[in-house]
Formats: sequence, C-alpha cells, structure tokens
Amino acid sequence: MLPSSAATYPLTAAQRDVWLDQISRGDSPLYNIGGYLQLSGAVDPATLHKALEQLVCAHEALRTVLIPGAGADGMPLQSYAACLPVSLPLHDFSAHPEPEQAARALLNDNMRRPYVLDGSPLLDFCLIRLAGDQHWLAGQAHHLILDGWGFGQLFKSLGELYSALVAGKDLELLAPGYSNFIADDARYQASQRYSQDRAYWLDKYRDLPEPL
Repeated sequence: MLPSSAATYPLTAAQRDVWLDQISRGDSPLYNIGGYLQLSGAVDPATLHKALEQLVCAHEALRTVLIPGAGADGMPLQSYAACLPVSLPLHDFSAHPEPEQAARALLNDNMRRPYVLDGSPLLDFCLIRLAGDQHWLAGQAHHLILDGWGFGQLFKSLGELYSALVAGKDLELLAPGYSNFIADDARYQASQRYSQDRAYWLDKYRDLPEPL
C-alpha cells in the first residue's frame, strides 16, 4: 500500500500509448516483455534474491504502482512504492526427464499471464534449476515500466550486485529516478518546441494512412 503522502505523477506520452492500447485489449499479455539468463556454475539463491531486492530498491521504475482513475482526465496516475517486496521462487526441474522443455513451458505460461493494472506489482522473477550447476534466471514485466534495452541493463546490474555480494562487498547503485524523466517530459510538453513539433507532425499527417 502507498502512504497517502506518496507523490503521484502522470503517465508519460509513451506510457499513455501503451496503457490505452492495453485497456482496449482487455486481459491480454500483449505488453508482457521478458527474458532469461543461462547461469553456469554454482548459484546461491538467497544471495541472488538479496541482489534482486537491492536492484528493485534502487530503481523507481521497478517499484511503479498505478493508481487507476486518479488523473483529472480519467487516466491513471503513477507512484513509486517505498518498498516493494519481490520474490524469487525456485523451480527445480533437475529431476525432470526434459528439464529445458519443462523450463520453457513454465516461462511461456508466465508470459501468457496478463498483468492487472490496479496497483499490483508490474514485474516478476523466478530461478529455474535445470541441473546442479545449470540455472535460468527469468524475469518479466509490463512494458509500462521496462523495455527490451532496459531488461538488458537490469540483468547486467543484477549480475554486478550479485558478484559484489558474493565477494562480501557493497555496491552502491546510483540510478536516476524515473520521476526526473517525467518532469522533463512535462516541461517539454509545455514548451514552445513541443508546439512547433506538434504542428509539424499534424501538418505532415493531415491525411492519415489506413490503420495497420
């Protein structure tokens, strides 16, 4: 739950596009994105979970909470939970006759599960054991809070955090807040440059092509 004093922010232009298309399609996994890393060698699930908690704590976007209908125009607002519990369930398929097939079936099932845009968390992770020294670390999220490039950076940072913890070190993540980008986006939309850009594109597409 968010405290009543939590700051709220409008959706950015890109987020509005995603949100509007998502609600027009109902309970659809269309905007689920994700991937997995193949991990070879010993893995300490508890340490990996701690690294994941630190990562989520460091990035506002990963702690995004939507507040449905809170905007003056009926759009949702977004806020950032001060603390968002994140789990890392372990699925052990090491005794399965076809561990990779079972792992892929699990990931496909997870990706087909739509997110509910009602203030619930918008990301999930799990660890899959294929053999004693072979694991997959899987993550997925709604496109409102991450894109493909962001997932690559997420896994990179998670690996750095995990390596630091294994070495007994603390790694400080200095990440810009997504709220800073929202403020920049709002300033742009209130600027003369935005008016010029908008006029340019409205003139360019006076005759709209057929929808794809």
